[in-house]
Amino acid sequence: MNLTKTDDISETSAGWSPDGSQLAISHKKKTAPVTDVAVMDWKTRAVRNLTNEETPSHLWTGHIWSPDGKFLYATRINAGFTDASVYRIEAATGQKEDLTPHEGQMRTIASGVSPDGKTLLVTAARPGGYPNVALLDAATKKLTWVTDLKWEAEAGEFSPDGKWFTYAVNEDGRTDAYLGRG
Repeated sequence: MNLTKTDDISETSAGWSPDGSQLAISHKKKTAPVTDVAVMDWKTRAVRNLTNEETPSHLWTGHIWSPDGKFLYATRINAGFTDASVYRIEAATGQKEDLTPHEGQMRTIASGVSPDGKTLLVTAARPGGYPNVALLDAATKKLTWVTDLKWEAEAGEFSPDGKWFTYAVNEDGRTDAYLGRG
């Protein structure tokens, strides 16, 4: 079943809302240089663009629903993939809040949200530039570092009960999977 079939828009990476009433999608107009986050109402198939990115050098990626379905968490990243911030986007209105405000270039990318919706699992650059894994408190915007490595570490997902999370470490060209305590 083709849900969108639009000639002038590319819609990819569909993800169900927790109640199954909406799909979050990556939304890119054929003539636009950027990708946005949109939601599709499952019953009507109506699509609403939530981010409406105006800066041609930035795009949105990795939309993740909050457990209550009220918010989407997504990463706004520059075209060079050197600067990224995690945002909380209200699904009903598109109102955005930067959860990782920073000065200069820093890359923080969300990959999962805890079942209680309070914590995001992120990959972020530690001082020194190495990507490491952290837990981001959605209320306080505080990062709690899980790893402190001089290798590439990448956040994964939370377990369904939130007691565990996964991540990977690329150590000298060999990548291993790890389990962390939520």
